[in-house]
Amino acid sequence: MAAFVHPPGSSWRPKRSWSTKRAGILSLSGCCRHNEVSTVSFSCRYRPVLLSALLLSAAPFTIAQLSADREESVLGRETVRDRFIAQQQPVEALPALAATPCSGGMAGSYPCLEVDLLAFMPLSSIGGGSGSDIWGWTDPMTGNEYAIMGRTSGTSFVDITDPENPVYLGNLPPHGSNSSWRDIKVYSNHAYVVSETSGHGMQVFDLTELRNVPAPPVTFSETAHYGDFGAAHNLAINEDTGFAYAVGTSTCSGGPHFVDLANPGAPVFAGCHVETFYTHDTQCVVYSGPDPDHTGREICINSNVSRINVIDVTDHSSPFLISETIYGGASYVHQGWLTEDQRYYLQGDELDEQNFGHKTRTRIFDMTDLDAPVLIAAFDHATAAIDHNLYTHNGLVYMANYRAGLRIMDLDDIAAGTLTEVAYFDIYPASDSANFNGAWGVYPYFDSGTVVVSGIGEGLFILKPQFAPSFKLDVTPTQLEVCEPGLATADIQLTDENGYVGNVSLSTTGLPPGAIESFSIDPVAVPGNSTILINVSGVTPGNYAFTISATDDTLDRNVAAQLTVTDQTPGQAALVSPFDGAVDIPRTPTLGWGAATQAAEYVLEVSPDPGFATLAYAVTTSITTHVVTTSLETTTTYYWRVRAVNPCGVGPDSPTWSFTTLAVPDILLVDDDDNGPDVRAEYTAALLALGRDFNVWDTNNTDNEPSAAALAPYRTVLWFTGDEFGGAAGPGAGGEQALRSWLDNSGCLLISSQDYYYDRGLTGLMISYLGVSSATGDISTNTADGRGSVFDGLGPFTLSLPYSNFTDTVLADASAEKAFHGSIGGVGVNKDGGVYRTAYLGFGLEGLPTVAGFQGTLAAFLGWCDELLNQDSDADGTADANDCAPEDPNVWTAPSEVFGLTISEAATDNLNWSAPTTLGAAGVTYDTLRSSAAADFMSASCLETGGTDTTTTATAVPASGEVDYFLVRVENDCGTNIGNGVNRSATGCP
Repeated sequence: MAAFVHPPGSSWRPKRSWSTKRAGILSLSGCCRHNEVSTVSFSCRYRPVLLSALLLSAAPFTIAQLSADREESVLGRETVRDRFIAQQQPVEALPALAATPCSGGMAGSYPCLEVDLLAFMPLSSIGGGSGSDIWGWTDPMTGNEYAIMGRTSGTSFVDITDPENPVYLGNLPPHGSNSSWRDIKVYSNHAYVVSETSGHGMQVFDLTELRNVPAPPVTFSETAHYGDFGAAHNLAINEDTGFAYAVGTSTCSGGPHFVDLANPGAPVFAGCHVETFYTHDTQCVVYSGPDPDHTGREICINSNVSRINVIDVTDHSSPFLISETIYGGASYVHQGWLTEDQRYYLQGDELDEQNFGHKTRTRIFDMTDLDAPVLIAAFDHATAAIDHNLYTHNGLVYMANYRAGLRIMDLDDIAAGTLTEVAYFDIYPASDSANFNGAWGVYPYFDSGTVVVSGIGEGLFILKPQFAPSFKLDVTPTQLEVCEPGLATADIQLTDENGYVGNVSLSTTGLPPGAIESFSIDPVAVPGNSTILINVSGVTPGNYAFTISATDDTLDRNVAAQLTVTDQTPGQAALVSPFDGAVDIPRTPTLGWGAATQAAEYVLEVSPDPGFATLAYAVTTSITTHVVTTSLETTTTYYWRVRAVNPCGVGPDSPTWSFTTLAVPDILLVDDDDNGPDVRAEYTAALLALGRDFNVWDTNNTDNEPSAAALAPYRTVLWFTGDEFGGAAGPGAGGEQALRSWLDNSGCLLISSQDYYYDRGLTGLMISYLGVSSATGDISTNTADGRGSVFDGLGPFTLSLPYSNFTDTVLADASAEKAFHGSIGGVGVNKDGGVYRTAYLGFGLEGLPTVAGFQGTLAAFLGWCDELLNQDSDADGTADANDCAPEDPNVWTAPSEVFGLTISEAATDNLNWSAPTTLGAAGVTYDTLRSSAAADFMSASCLETGGTDTTTTATAVPASGEVDYFLVRVENDCGTNIGNGVNRSATGCP
């Protein structure tokens, strides 16, 4: 194992720049390394430990495997990167080319088949540099078409409305330095651009600016910038949901980083899915394919170096893995795309041609069962080139295959594992060998039929396939179910392609003996519709694969379908696992049962009630195992049953079985250090000495952090980072989002970290939940003295950190209080948020010099948490109005009175007070009253009702000799408290 591993896909940087070098930082040999950055002098922190000891002390069943997997991801990615760079050639000094038809197998000097060249623009004419990815945009107002091409030095925008006379409109410079990797996608009239440059983030560009560029070319400016990640390799957008998925970023451990584009010009972070392996590319769709278990769900299919992962991202705060598929001969799982019916997935591997010497290979997976995709074929093409990016459109797959250029394949025989090449345009005529030159990307989705291809060393190719007239066959549904002796039916649609005119005949093959098909219209004039009717009288029950075909004299189109025949209601399902009465079952259990006779689907029900009066979970599935996707309650007995259904009716319920979910301790200890040194043992020893049970989550020095669902069963989270060298300390964007959701449900959080602020900056969690007003990195405090209502009386301690001291100052805002004071100011804050409590220390608790000091500090915090947790008197998991008990200070109570009521001469907001010292509950509001009599507020005027801040405006200065009195009433769901008023006379203010 390598001595030092940084997270795959990260834009890793040294912890310190040269300008901040201090005593104790030594020059390094092998400690840090450059990662595609400009030449710069830099230094690293010195640590008196052997780097080879990293990761060795982690939990072997979790972290050792993750470490090996991530290292494999890093090595695979770096192999591609190194080969790409090594095999690059100087940008060719090519001339621009006018329209040239494909004739006799050539379009000028370019080999071709059924693809005309409309225009070619060399890189020098569209901004220079070398080329990378390409995408397109059609203006919904004008219908104009635009090619958008990435280059090392920016993004080019080209008007191709008149494809034979394209116009280069201008360049969007990169957000940072140049890079060979730049990817673009489009949503809602905006382009989104990512790059592997460190700190690049995601550029947002309003494409409507292209409508009026008076004197092109111009230099464009980004409309907005999204900076919640730095580097990213690629970007996918699901236009049906308005979410973007950045992959290979410096966050989420290289897994998909979710971005909400509801406001296209102001992207918002929406979550993460942390993958074991770096995600190189992904396609995300609302699923409408043949697997009914996932219909209507939003899924992403991730190309993850050595495997294909299918994940469910419907709930962006709680994504989950559906399946992981590994295939033989994998070298670098690069990119793939679903067929338009979502039945098959075509996948390209970027290193297998070089590593194994075979021809260009496209793997075809049957996705009928998303939980278990099946590799049905590895199709070898005629050339030896490396396949790069592919997309499906109108029954064809368009491939950018590096030196082989654009290849277009027909998908009619994909069920048999066969692709048929129907057209190509070779942009690199010198060679079709397996090297990283030629075509990077292709965009085939313009309504005009224009196709654009980006050449790495060449430029922009504007092409037009000239396909023969044809027709397309669609059948809905393809899964037919019928109760014998009934009729199974499906709708047939025939559409023309490339100007087809004619009649086609319909037929079937593969129907079971006794089945008789008929068509409502046959033959069908294209475009046109028909209906297939299948009489199954006398057919033996079973599942039958068959084919529906449409033919004319020369063309044949086929659709695979399945017929399920039953002749009675299904039998009873037999439950299998977990066994009846099982205990310590996970909160998202896997339930299994035996197949029932003639079952088409199964209805699974889970309830806390043996009579199933209320359901905790229910689902309909076609398979005999199911993972419950909603987290069940802890330490709770659940009852479950299954019944089978088919077109003939509903079968009997299975016997009812029960299981009891696992008890979860109150505390989750998040180990976010780098194990060099490993400080976990100090926390676990202290918790055990205090008699506290806990579970451990090890981030493995990455952003593999607990999700909201993983946090849900815990009442307290203790998050420590040690010196977190080589990663980023504290929760990342996904971890912060999960913590926000968890805290809002009565969570209690302690973060003990000397580098959380330095690595992450002043984050939303720090501001909104931790009560931080400001922080300063690396002040290196030597002492810590407890302050405030929680830690007062602890210390002063002289810190003795087991690593270099890079502690931070942390200052409290008005909603929080100072928790610890150090030799150079505040080094900790704590906040009572009503429904949650938090503490953030800018130093590691492991730096406290004595065991007693460590345990005492931890005990003070946990005791403070216990006060919050005990407020949930009805134990429903949330402290709320149902827990109110004014006579018991350990549960939610009415608030204490406000204090410090003052008046100023300001025109507005001149009446101010301090919030209660005891809020008692969340949702505290204030009523402000005004009266001319101190003892009589019954007839007072109300200045404000239900105010949420501690200020209001006292209007109407009293007349000479009069005195006005004010009263502030504070209330929450548990009750009301009235504080002291203050008078205001006509002669002045107190």
